[in-house]
Amino acid sequence: MASQTNMPIKKDSITIINVAVAVIHYKNQYLLGFRDASQHQGNRYEFVGGKIEHNETAKQALIREVAEETGMDINSNIAVKLGRLHHDYGDKQVCLQVYRNEMTALQYEQYKHCSHGLEGQALRWV
Repeated sequence: MASQTNMPIKKDSITIINVAVAVIHYKNQYLLGFRDASQHQGNRYEFVGGKIEHNETAKQALIREVAEETGMDINSNIAVKLGRLHHDYGDKQVCLQVYRNEMTALQYEQYKHCSHGLEGQALRWV
C-alpha cells in the first residue's frame, strides 16, 4: 500500500506527494522559511519540511528535512502530530503530515538569530 511505504500515490494520473511539515516553535515564536521564486509556490513563507522518501517514516523525514534546511537537530524533541492535510494545487497534489515541534530554550537561543537556512532560504521567527 502506498501510504505505508511513503511512495508517491498516483491518482487519476496526478501524483500525490507525501510531505512532512514541522511547525517549529518556542513559546509564541514560530519558524518560517521563504520559498525561492523559482520553486513551486515560490515567494511565500512556509513551515520547514519536505518530501517523505520511500524508505522513511514521516517523523524520520521531519528530522532529516529540518536538519538539511536549518542545521537544527530535533531528534530529541517531542514531535506531536497535528494532522494530515490534502491539497490540490491543480498541477500537483500533496499530502502534508504536520507535526508540532517545540524548541528548548537552548535551541531557540542557538538559532533565533539565523536569518538564512543551509539551502540559502530566508528564515524568520514570527
